[in-house]
Amino acid sequence: MPINWSPGINDPTLVGWLTVALYCIAAWSSWRIYFQCERIFIIHIHQQKRFWLGVSCSMVLLALNKQLDLQTLLTKTGRLLAREQGWYRDRDSVQILFLIFLAASCVSLLAYLFYYFRRILITNFAALAGLTLLIFFIMARAVSFHYADTLFRSQLLGLKLYQFIEIAGIFCVWLNAYALMYLSKRIKTS
Repeated sequence: MPINWSPGINDPTLVGWLTVALYCIAAWSSWRIYFQCERIFIIHIHQQKRFWLGVSCSMVLLALNKQLDLQTLLTKTGRLLAREQGWYRDRDSVQILFLIFLAASCVSLLAYLFYYFRRILITNFAALAGLTLLIFFIMARAVSFHYADTLFRSQLLGLKLYQFIEIAGIFCVWLNAYALMYLSKRIKTS
């Protein structure tokens, strides 16, 4: 049984394209920090460069994922495997286990990133928080629980909750990069 998915424009709505634009702005801002690390930072420059290159690449990949809808491919692949292997009726327990694994993985990733980048945490906290929020959001959407879908579709400030969470994560990354650029310009001019 083939998977009914093909790459294409996933979310052609105004909010969808706005989200992709925000990913691109965050990627560009992060890329600028990467190239200006020697000017912006006094210590831990190599670690800052590695961090901001990773952030920039992550934002580009997430922008692509936003429109290619790779999490739907993951969901449909999981559904196909469940049917072929005969555990589709018990998928709720598998989804719960997957969510537990996902939560543990996200917490572990966050702990690792906070530990690995502990020397530069003070300057990059918002970006790390935003990335963690985005990773958890995308993976939780891939599980596609019925009640999780209902929760994600509830409204907050005129946006569906899942749109709000995604945009908030992107905003955290951009805000961190913008603050670093702004502060470096103020320090240089004073």
